[in-house]
Amino acid sequence: MSRGGFNQFMDLVASGAKEPSRSNLYEVRVPIPAVVWVNNPELRARQSELAQAIDYFADDVSVPGRRVTTSSVKDIGVQRKYASGQAVSEFTCSFIVTKDMIHRQLFDLWMNYTAADQENRVTFYDEYITNIIVCKWELAAPVKSEGFYGDRLYSTRLNRASAVWQMYGAFPIDISGHQFSNAQVDLVKLDVTFAYERHRFDTIANDLLPWKADVDDKIISPFSEISDILGVNIEQSEVVGFS
Repeated sequence: MSRGGFNQFMDLVASGAKEPSRSNLYEVRVPIPAVVWVNNPELRARQSELAQAIDYFADDVSVPGRRVTTSSVKDIGVQRKYASGQAVSEFTCSFIVTKDMIHRQLFDLWMNYTAADQENRVTFYDEYITNIIVCKWELAAPVKSEGFYGDRLYSTRLNRASAVWQMYGAFPIDISGHQFSNAQVDLVKLDVTFAYERHRFDTIANDLLPWKADVDDKIISPFSEISDILGVNIEQSEVVGFS
């Protein structure tokens, strides 16, 4: 770091413009694919419960990276590399398994519907894929929710979405087994690996709400369109009375 650079670093962090991102604020959305939706009415009826289980119990998420593949050529002199394509890593997610085993039920059924182990055939591609979204959130955004709870006015500072990854044409290709033991008690987890066609990354509303301490607060209400832009559902009851 250059001389005097640490003070500049402190100023950047304190301003909020370059505050480090936190690894524990994220949201995972895995829509039920058509093959599960059609063939399993039980899970279809529990879609809201399933969405909460997927999001809240996604314990460890690895969004994919990206790499440019290269080839080499040598005409005269030093050999040089040139871009030949692109390669991406797999998307993985580790879930804390709940007592009702809903995570295991979903992914086990999904994979069996995709490629059943009692038949030498697979389902049509469009029926077993889905688009998975991982949304990154950050603390203390310049966004406040104001509303009445009974006859009391509540004002709550909200977090907001800052970036999003979307995996197109995703489906599970590997789920881990479970190990049970009479030794020290531990949580049961399920590791899921997804294949996908491609992924896209983008930031959210950084031009609308820059990460700076001197930015005026945006006040949102059920009648404000900005809530949709920021990915905030202010109709949920826990937002209004949250402290």
